[in-house]
Amino acid sequence: MELKLKPVRTFPFLFWAGYCFLLFIIQLLQGTSIVFASHILFFNLCWGFTVNLLGGLATVEGWLIFLFGLRHVGISQFAKMFFGQAADTGLDNPELTGMVYSWGILTVLIVCVVISKFDLSMRGFIKPHTSESSRFSHWIIFGVGLIGMATKIIQSSFSILYLLPLFNLLTYLHPLTFLGLAYELNKNLKQSKGRHFLSPSSLIMLIISFGFGAVSASKQNMFEPMMVVFLTLLFQGYIFKARHLIWGGVLVFLAVFVLTPLSNYGRNEYRQESTSKTIISLIDYLSKNFSSVEKYQSYKQSIEETYEESNLAERSYFGKSYPLLERFSLIHDADNLIANYKFREHEGFPFFWDRLHLLPRSLTGKWLKDDYIQGDDLAKISGIISEDNDTTWVSFGFIAEAYAIFGWWGGIVAISMPLLLYLIMVRSLDIPSGDRVWTVFLIVYLQHTFSEAGVISMILYIARLLPLLLILKKLLEVLEQSAGPSRKRFLLSRYA
Repeated sequence: MELKLKPVRTFPFLFWAGYCFLLFIIQLLQGTSIVFASHILFFNLCWGFTVNLLGGLATVEGWLIFLFGLRHVGISQFAKMFFGQAADTGLDNPELTGMVYSWGILTVLIVCVVISKFDLSMRGFIKPHTSESSRFSHWIIFGVGLIGMATKIIQSSFSILYLLPLFNLLTYLHPLTFLGLAYELNKNLKQSKGRHFLSPSSLIMLIISFGFGAVSASKQNMFEPMMVVFLTLLFQGYIFKARHLIWGGVLVFLAVFVLTPLSNYGRNEYRQESTSKTIISLIDYLSKNFSSVEKYQSYKQSIEETYEESNLAERSYFGKSYPLLERFSLIHDADNLIANYKFREHEGFPFFWDRLHLLPRSLTGKWLKDDYIQGDDLAKISGIISEDNDTTWVSFGFIAEAYAIFGWWGGIVAISMPLLLYLIMVRSLDIPSGDRVWTVFLIVYLQHTFSEAGVISMILYIARLLPLLLILKKLLEVLEQSAGPSRKRFLLSRYA
């Protein structure tokens, strides 16, 4: 049994529309109000059309919109259907939330129609590989990412103020570990003619990247290295054999039913103010709860009892403890904001302006370690989290945040302008030729923040990430050219 995947440039829209209408009918049969179900139908249709408009899953911007829709609406609505639940249960104001999402995705569609007219030659067609970068250069890239990773570990416990600007900038280099890993995986595929993607070198990179996510109690940092592997194989047209599918299924099963639920509670027990202390606490946590089957069963039972006794069940979109699904059902958080935050005229722009710090605060003279999280500000104003809660980072997405801050008409501008600039930035950064290693890096680097970013954050990412990514892109082009055929021709002509 073999399965060869490749990026889909266009979803067959009749099949997509058929799924959307089937979901609509099932939702009505399961008791969902026709108003909310209609808004979800409209969102899904516009979402699929937008992804196709941007080049499908063969482009960075297509992936970003696809994952945005998947995390906000796609996964949650399919899960609701699968569990036989009405889709509007668990939401505070489903009809208003549905209307906001319909209005938001229509704005996104209009922006993407404009984007599709920009430089069509830059769409991400998959082309043969032309570079021959060396394993040494891959480790250089990965090593620079490790510096950013190490900076993250010691940053929170570092007290020398005049070095904070340097530390803040270095943390932006952490995702280069993903780029080094992607280059290494790609080289393995080329050398083995598509038969093998793992080598001792790439395996070490993968373990280090995943391990950082584990010791820092970050599901995102554990998920992203795996995403690098999948996307690299996808863009290279790797042929998955039966054993790959079996092992992949086993890993997904473990992640869903063991790692993810426990990590949601475990992170509250062993996460400390610095990563170095978190590592020590993690060792104690594992010894206490996972050193025997009896301890594991006892710990799992205590989690279930705590969940039932608390008000978490009432706050769950699905009525039960499904932490992974909750994490990928951002419509629930968005509904919390939309239903509880009362928009006040003339207060939107001051709120927006006060939180628009285009540079990290430590570079603007305020010498603070971290930026304020504007999503948390909205959550506190809305009463979703308490005023003294500084650890819960609430993700609403730019559609809900734009509506909450600016209302209906102001929200259209607040979505369209940052989104237009952001997608132009992404399109200009993509390299539509070669092995698509840089494309994989951009998708993994940007997908999380794009799905969860508010309108303020989106502008911050443009200001902070664009210069960094432009520099990295140029350095990598030089790196590939110096290691490619032109370099060989130069050496032959010189020493012939």
